[in-house]
Amino acid sequence: MTLAEFLASTRESILSDLKRGAPPSLGEYDEAVLKEALDLGSPQIGTVTLEPSAAVLEFIYSGTESAPAILAVRVPAPERIVFLDVPPWVIASIWQGEVTGSYRLESEARAMLDAVRESMEPEANRRLFEPKTPIRRE
Repeated sequence: MTLAEFLASTRESILSDLKRGAPPSLGEYDEAVLKEALDLGSPQIGTVTLEPSAAVLEFIYSGTESAPAILAVRVPAPERIVFLDVPPWVIASIWQGEVTGSYRLESEARAMLDAVRESMEPEANRRLFEPKTPIRRE
């Protein structure tokens, strides 16, 4: 199962539960928020936030006369989630919208692959889940 398949099936399962007025059959959530949300009507799918060991799925309930309620359901992942950062050999031409590879000496390419492998280690990869600093032209 891929991460996308896991997220799709999990989201669909929880959404089905919520549309029936039942609590999510998977994951952890705040029961007080669920009670408030169920009084507002039918849910809509919100954002997904990934963590190294779980996915947090949001479901939005909108009331006509009250503020929307957001139910966050934290579901453990079937295995560790890793973030694969854009490798340094990828060249993006922002003006042309092109993304291509690049030519490197073999020793340089092997060092880049080693760096990618290292970035998948739990502690190094956890840092990649932190908010990114926007790239700006100075």
